[in-house]
Formats: sequence, structure tokens, C-alpha cells
Amino acid sequence: MEGTIKHFETNYGIALADDGTELFVHKRNLVGSAMLNVGDRISFEVGEPAKGQRAVARNIQKLAAPKWEYAPKPVKRDIFAEYKKYAESIVIVDAPKPAGEVDEMNL
Repeated sequence: MEGTIKHFETNYGIALADDGTELFVHKRNLVGSAMLNVGDRISFEVGEPAKGQRAVARNIQKLAAPKWEYAPKPVKRDIFAEYKKYAESIVIVDAPKPAGEVDEMNL
């Protein structure tokens, strides 16, 4: 079977099989000296669970990591255009003049 490491501490963790089953993983069942990390793809055999526990992954082999493609470049945001759109939506209302102040425009 194959699956993915869902959680892994120093010596033990949980693997999620491709069929959705969760299995207990222990470092002693790892073939070779590779360390496991969250998200690693593994192949394994299913061992008998102890009474009341989940199944155990045995003969665990770390699969080769997939080759990564370059991520697309992030889209540049035009912050000024966003601000301009926001500023255009603001309605400016003339505030009343304080009593006694002369309005130079309407003399």
C-alpha cells in the first residue's frame, strides 16, 4: 500500500493510506535510515493492530519526492488603483460653517 505521513514526532506518528485508513507508524518499522517528515509519501505493509489500537504500518519505505514545477509568479496588485476605487466611492459632504464665519465665495 501507499500513503502519506500525516503526523510524525521523533520516533512515531500517523500515516494516512490512500484508501483513507489511518495507521500507526514507528521508526523501528522504517527500512533504511531515512527520516520521515509530514507530507512524505511512503509505501508499507499493513500489520495486525494490538487490541484496541489502530493498524500498524510495517516495512515502511520512503518514496521519491515528486519533481516540483516552478510556481507561477504572484500577480502584482495595483494598490494605487484599489485605493483610487475606494476613494471614488467616498462621498464628501460640506460641513456647515460655524456661526459668524464669513464665506469668501458667497460675499
